[in-house]
Amino acid sequence: NSPTLCQLYVAAALAPLRSAWPECLIYHYMDDILFCQKQPFESAQIGYIADTLDYFGLPIAKDKIQMSWPWKYLGWLISDSVIRPQKLTISAKLATLHDAQRLLGDLQWVRPVLGLRNEDIAPLLPLLKGTDPAQPISVSPEQLQTLQAIADKINSSWTHRAMEHVPFAIFILHTGPHVNTVIAQWRDGQEGQEDKFYLIEWVFGAINPKKNIELTLEAMADLIKRARLRTVAITGEEPVSIHLPMAPAELEWALANSSPLQSSVLNWSGTLTTKFPSGKLGTLIKTQRWAGIPLRSERPLAEAVTVFTDAGGRTGKALVVWLREGNWHHEILEGSEGDSLQILELMAVCWAFNNWMSSRLNIVSDSLYVVGVVERIEDAAIRSAGRMRLVQLFRQLQQTIRQRSAPYCIIHISSHQLDKGL
Repeated sequence: NSPTLCQLYVAAALAPLRSAWPECLIYHYMDDILFCQKQPFESAQIGYIADTLDYFGLPIAKDKIQMSWPWKYLGWLISDSVIRPQKLTISAKLATLHDAQRLLGDLQWVRPVLGLRNEDIAPLLPLLKGTDPAQPISVSPEQLQTLQAIADKINSSWTHRAMEHVPFAIFILHTGPHVNTVIAQWRDGQEGQEDKFYLIEWVFGAINPKKNIELTLEAMADLIKRARLRTVAITGEEPVSIHLPMAPAELEWALANSSPLQSSVLNWSGTLTTKFPSGKLGTLIKTQRWAGIPLRSERPLAEAVTVFTDAGGRTGKALVVWLREGNWHHEILEGSEGDSLQILELMAVCWAFNNWMSSRLNIVSDSLYVVGVVERIEDAAIRSAGRMRLVQLFRQLQQTIRQRSAPYCIIHISSHQLDKGL
């Protein structure tokens, strides 16, 4: 097609220049061309560029040549040390679905430089619901506040230009409901050098997890893979280090127990560390929710309360049974109309956690689904899509578990699979 042919033709015109100046970095998008080298360009070099491109029928207007900063290139404003977008107007006058689509598309373009996190733009996502581009939409007061906050961030945010001879690293941040990643260069002040941190680019995961319940370590692993690929794309090399928001003991535990984290660093020879820089980023790091070792035990707990949960889809009830001082006790929970068996089973487990908050607890369930949920939910992101009743129970269960001070164990008994026994 026409854009591809244009790109290929300009590349052919630039080939002699790339061959003559192998140390010069030459970017081009259609006929927008950026030349970068360590020393200022001499007039003879400018003439050579003009003559070469003119030979291919690509004359350069003198007023289009930018010799000093700030340089403007493909919507970016480049100074001697930082990069920021050129003036970007955020309009709160969104009348149709097409207006919302165009706005979110523009924001997606600048997110890696401005650090617009998933939680920053999440309130705007409901505006994208619909299939007709001309469909009228209305912006809520909360969404107006979000647009203003984004506009303020656009005017005050930037990233650094890469520094020569400073290695690239990946920093995993967990300062809100989502895990985010920064590709950066860090000179940590060793050997008498000044401690310097250069933020190059942000990398974000999906706003909504792919799974209903996504472990934080799974999200970190996914972002490590994304950031490694992006680092190679922009530098040609792997990062020298990956920094995770956890204590050294937790990192050791995570590497031993998380297959996704293990696979994210396959064939990589750098350093996996919990060390972070000081300064402004260090202050931000202190606000992080640090990944830790879960309270959940893989094995049944001794000297603990043991409760049994079950539910009946036909009756619409859930049951919790436990032994206390030689006597059996029970609690019957009434479900709501339309509650599935999974929801009833989750209700029973939530009730058990709520009633033994500070006690060591074993929960025995015959629902493989519920056991899987409890095993993953303590340190996980919850997908907002799906049945709201189920999402609410997930959040209630997660909040209850996070408030616990005592360990717990969830046990699956195959009571409905008689060929396997108990």
